[in-house]
Amino acid sequence: MNRTFAEGDQVLLVDRKQRRYLVALAAGAEFHSHTGVIAHDAVLGADEGVVLRSSRGSTFTAFRPTLSDYVLKMPRGAQVIYPKDLGPLLLLADVFPGAQILESGVGSGALSMTMLRAGAEVTGYELREDFAARAKQNVATMLGPRALDSYDVQIRDAYEGIDVRDLDRVVLDLPEPWKVVPHAAGALLPGGIIVAYTPSILQATQFRDALDAHGFRFAEPVEVLNRTWPVADTAVWTTVIPTIETTEGLPTNHLLASVLQVRGLDCRTAQVGTGFVVADGLIATVAHVVAGITAPTVEVAGEEVAARVVGFDPVSDLALLRPLRTLDLPPALDLGTAVAGTLGTVLVHEGADGPAALPIAVRRLIRATGEDIYGRPADGRDALEITATIRTGHSGAPVVDGSGAVVGVLFSRIRGGGSVAYAVQAGELSRLLEETANKATPTGPCL
Repeated sequence: MNRTFAEGDQVLLVDRKQRRYLVALAAGAEFHSHTGVIAHDAVLGADEGVVLRSSRGSTFTAFRPTLSDYVLKMPRGAQVIYPKDLGPLLLLADVFPGAQILESGVGSGALSMTMLRAGAEVTGYELREDFAARAKQNVATMLGPRALDSYDVQIRDAYEGIDVRDLDRVVLDLPEPWKVVPHAAGALLPGGIIVAYTPSILQATQFRDALDAHGFRFAEPVEVLNRTWPVADTAVWTTVIPTIETTEGLPTNHLLASVLQVRGLDCRTAQVGTGFVVADGLIATVAHVVAGITAPTVEVAGEEVAARVVGFDPVSDLALLRPLRTLDLPPALDLGTAVAGTLGTVLVHEGADGPAALPIAVRRLIRATGEDIYGRPADGRDALEITATIRTGHSGAPVVDGSGAVVGVLFSRIRGGGSVAYAVQAGELSRLLEETANKATPTGPCL
């Protein structure tokens, strides 16, 4: 295989802090980050593993994204099935080359592309046209346009029936998979397998009852957990990551209106993050999104509005903004206190796709010490270590517990792009609110 990069290829740019950026290469285009600019032309024609230097002197290494990388960073409309579950699903469904598979609930296409790359022929049923279009585009981007020859996505409701016959497998990612079981029983070949991906054991129980009622055998509910082994010098320890695959049952919908996008353009490159209304006329975000910015903007009801920074703490990595004109802002979110082991959501802003709720679990409460956002020695900040899959633009997002209270503000993710992230505890934000005056505050130099 030719390992040199060509126009249209997906490339993963990894910086010295192991932060990963997914880029589609185009001649004449540029990649922008807070650490500088890299011309796509510098990547085109180069071999995988090439080391590049940005306009600000930062180094990036270019790789082709793995399927796991792409699933975590690809454009999405619906919540994706994460890599930790995609592998087991391939084995549980016993996907093989040439297998005729019906998938219902294709979402953003993560499971589709996993089965297609294993050689399956996939017919997808999806209710939403935008999700279907997104899934096909993601499949074509990751696997190439020829993969669409084996991928037929139809706007159909599997609850109402399955027209395809002689299926080897039926794979479901639906709220009520038991409604599909009677149809699957008539569509599957003898020895065929049906698998459902469900976030709740109650759903799994109802699905199991339907399988028993329609003659399916060997039903086996399975839960998949990740166990990480952090290694630091000679210290090695293990931890079980609590996981949650859905935001169902958590109070998120009415909170999303209070989540905004924050932008700054003073530092040669666009700095983009998430913010949220935290008090009357005040928007909270992280300091590193507005560092060096004298005139940040916030997006309110689709309109970009100028704001000024009225609170800025480089140690806690928190900032407060106030719009320059009077606005009818959404309701302020309440602040709360985090408890280790609880489940909740992080309310991120996805740019053109608007606000979204991603599931999280609070692993532990920690004291983050060492340096401030500029690398200067600092006393530290009270923080949360959470299980979450985040990406660029999510910094500043509120971490919300099951009661709807903000217990943290997202500021970083683990090196290497894993499923561990960090948030400043809400108590630090409370202190900044108490100290904030209604006047412009210096934001220091650009990062």
